[in-house]
Amino acid sequence: MLRFAAVFCLAATGALAQEDDPMALQRCVWRCLADSPGAASAEYNECVARLCTEDGAPSGAGATSSSPAAISGTWRGGIAADGRTVFAGVDSPAGDGSGLFYMCDTAGQSYLMLYAADAPPGAFHLEVAGQRYTLNFDMARQQLTSNVAPRQGVLSALASGSSVSVVNPLGDRMFQVGLGNSRSTLEQAYSACGS
Repeated sequence: MLRFAAVFCLAATGALAQEDDPMALQRCVWRCLADSPGAASAEYNECVARLCTEDGAPSGAGATSSSPAAISGTWRGGIAADGRTVFAGVDSPAGDGSGLFYMCDTAGQSYLMLYAADAPPGAFHLEVAGQRYTLNFDMARQQLTSNVAPRQGVLSALASGSSVSVVNPLGDRMFQVGLGNSRSTLEQAYSACGS
């Protein structure tokens, strides 16, 4: 069984960021990010200004530099526990071991996996750079997976975007992660699989 470690723990707070709690500002920024289409959106910036600042000025040190950390995520790759399947992916910020992974092998399998996702099978949306990719994920491989062609469609977007949001069939955003190192990690997987 594949086991993946989480990169960040995402917490939310409903209160204005307090200076006596150094993580309160970061939690506030994360909450705004989770409730918006992305860090470049007006909704995100308005939320940060409304909930995470005092009189329009940053509350506490590092408010501006903290926002990218909320969606940071460095992709990593390797060989799965079966010794044949290559993976390239990123852990979700939930801290529960879940994540988004591209999987392939030399026999021609090529698919995305929502590992350890707490969601029913169905049509998921992956949102990258303002584009929405709808993929049907099923449980054919004991995890939520969707067949994809190497280097095309959503994989091409994942290799060139800055972040991806995963939205479940009920329309709820499951998580948003950065795409740091995704291009090189995906290319290594393609090469290892002969794609």
